[in-house]
Amino acid sequence: MWLLDGLWRFLGIAKVLDARQFRTDVERALFALVANRAVAPSSKRAAAEWAGKDAVVPGIGELAEQHAYRAMDSLVDEGTQAAVQEAVFFAAANLPDLEVDLIFFDTTSTYFERDEADDGDDALRRYGHSKDHREDHPQIVIELAVTREGIPVRIWTWPGDTNDQTVIAQVKADLRAWRLGRVVTVTDSGFSGESNLVCLKKAGGHYITGVKMREGSTKATEALARQGRYQQVRDNLRVKEVHLDSDPGRRWIICRRSVPGMCPHTVELGSSGGEPVAVGGGEGVVAAGSAFDAGDDGRPDAEVLELPRQ
Repeated sequence: MWLLDGLWRFLGIAKVLDARQFRTDVERALFALVANRAVAPSSKRAAAEWAGKDAVVPGIGELAEQHAYRAMDSLVDEGTQAAVQEAVFFAAANLPDLEVDLIFFDTTSTYFERDEADDGDDALRRYGHSKDHREDHPQIVIELAVTREGIPVRIWTWPGDTNDQTVIAQVKADLRAWRLGRVVTVTDSGFSGESNLVCLKKAGGHYITGVKMREGSTKATEALARQGRYQQVRDNLRVKEVHLDSDPGRRWIICRRSVPGMCPHTVELGSSGGEPVAVGGGEGVVAAGSAFDAGDDGRPDAEVLELPRQ
C-alpha cells in the first residue's frame, strides 16, 4: 500500500487533485479506489468497506460509500481529467528511455448491457457503429494516444455515435497546450478524411495515416502504378518510395511482404475485412500504399505505410 502511495505521488496525481480544492478529501478517496483496484478489485461499495476495515490506506481512517461515488463524480469534470493525465504523462516522460517522436491514435468502442440509450445532448451511452458488432446495444467510444513504446499519453471518451473522422480537431487542440514539441501523428484509415489531414498539417504538423485502397483513392492507385525498385528492409519486407506530381507534399512508400503476417517493428495501420490499406501523409510526411494482389492464403501480401519526410 505504501509503495502504491509513493507511485501515486511520484506521478503527480496527489498534487493535481489537492490543487483542485474539493470540499472533501477527494484525493485520498480516489487513491483508495485505485489501490483497491490494484490489490483486491471489487465494486465501489465493497471498495469503501475494504478501505475502512480490511486495509491500511495512508491518510484514511474510513471511507463512506457516498464519498467514494462523489470522488468518482469529481473526475467527470474535463479539466480535472486533463490535468491528471497531463501530470501522469510528463512524470513518465522524464524517464530517459521514453521517446515522444511518434504518437499513435486509435479508437475503440465498448457497449452496455441495457435496453435503451441515454437521453439528452450530453448523453454518452448512444447507439453507433460498434467495433464489437453489437449495434443493438448503446455504447461509448474511447480514443487512446500512446507513444511508440505503448506508454499512454491521453485518453478521451466520446458519445457512442461519434465518427472517427470528427475527433482529430479536438484531439489536436487538447494536446497543443502540452507543448510536446515535434511529433509525428500516426492514425489508421478511419481518420484519413481530407479535413483531418488539413487539420494535422496545421502549424507544420506531420502525420502518418492509412488510406483504404479499394475505396476510390486515385492517388493510392497512381502510387501503386509507379515503377521502381524495392529495397529489402526486413527478411519479409521490401519497400519502394514513390513521389507523385499530383501530390507534391507527400511521399508514398509501397511496402510488400514476402510472407503472410506482420513483420517485427512494423505497425499495422488498419484494414477492413482483409482489404488492403494505403497510407497518405501531409507536408514533410511520407505516405505508403498496399498492393492489390494476395498471397496463397488470400490475404494481401503488401501494404502501404506513411512516414515523415527526411
